[in-house]
Amino acid sequence: MNYNGNGVCLGFYHPYECIFSDDVKRFRLKNHAGGEYTYLFLKVAIQQQKSKFGYLYKFNSTRMAKQAIMLPADDDGQPDYTYMEAYGCELALRILRKQLGFIES
Repeated sequence: MNYNGNGVCLGFYHPYECIFSDDVKRFRLKNHAGGEYTYLFLKVAIQQQKSKFGYLYKFNSTRMAKQAIMLPADDDGQPDYTYMEAYGCELALRILRKQLGFIES
């Protein structure tokens, strides 16, 4: 997550090793492997917090660590990563079907 400059709260998913600047905070899930669609789901959830931050109230690593993010939960109250992954897959499938429809017509 970018926490400085014009692109505050903008996240990117990188499935490969890369180098980040000092204005970027990298995060990984502690107790879950996390697939591509899970991380993309989390990216969008965090980006929805963007309006809270600005020039005088910067999105820094301390505030990032304390930020509460609304996520779907399972029956035990834990984040439902299975749902997040399935939702992302379904959304990608819908987009691909729509693109295929344009190609076929």
